[in-house]
Amino acid sequence: GQPTTPASAKEPLTADSVVARVNGIAIRVKEVSVNRYDAKFESVRKQLTPEEFRKAQMQIFKRELPRHVEHLLLAEALRSMLDPEQQKLVSQHIDELFEQEVVRMMKHSGVDSRDELEQEAARQGTTLALLKQEFERQLMATEYLRSKTNGPLDEDARARILKDLRAQADVWTIFDDEADN
Repeated sequence: GQPTTPASAKEPLTADSVVARVNGIAIRVKEVSVNRYDAKFESVRKQLTPEEFRKAQMQIFKRELPRHVEHLLLAEALRSMLDPEQQKLVSQHIDELFEQEVVRMMKHSGVDSRDELEQEAARQGTTLALLKQEFERQLMATEYLRSKTNGPLDEDARARILKDLRAQADVWTIFDDEADN
């Protein structure tokens, strides 16, 4: 189906609700809330009205969404610098690194197989595919920042780079709409 955001600011967002768009690439609720809040958050849901739950969701997004938008902006900037062959190599390298991460997550979760890890991820309201996407964006974002600085990356350099990227990008977040209500 078509990703949607509830028409009313009072309705809770669903996993597929779009909460931001960066140059046409949607960021959905399920991508933002990866591994931090879902399990605990859903248990609180029953105690709240739909409007209260939506407000609680928006508080989380106010805190978490900027990081996701930044990672996507930076990852896409790196991707745009690479030719198709380089993109393929980077993708293969990220696959290898993520497999190492899967092994680490299996140990951490006390499971013995990828299937069990996928089930554990599902219990936490996510999937390995979403975790890999977050891992890839984070890695590419870091690489892009590293490619743009000579030496250590301080907050000023990071802020400058992000400001330049934002100026060239088409970025929308759910807060742009909330302001209208």
